[in-house]
Amino acid sequence: MEDKSRLSAEKAKQIIKNTLGDYIASQLQSLGKEERVRFLRQLKRIEGLSIRQIATITGFTFNVAAKAQDRYKRTVPLYCFIEPEI
Repeated sequence: MEDKSRLSAEKAKQIIKNTLGDYIASQLQSLGKEERVRFLRQLKRIEGLSIRQIATITGFTFNVAAKAQDRYKRTVPLYCFIEPEI
């Protein structure tokens, strides 16, 4: 059975910020549909990140985030997105 644990809000914000780079929520809102779906698919693949967290942090509605279908349904391990603490 899969572990369905979710990330804390602060860790989710950090991971989304690292993943999206220089984009901010207001810029995401003005993206075209294809680019928006590409970003949302990328975020949905992150293990432990919920659709609700994605929607809240990016400013998209829950339905917009949920409808960005990921063709492959693969998740990426969390350690790929967290910067090492020194």
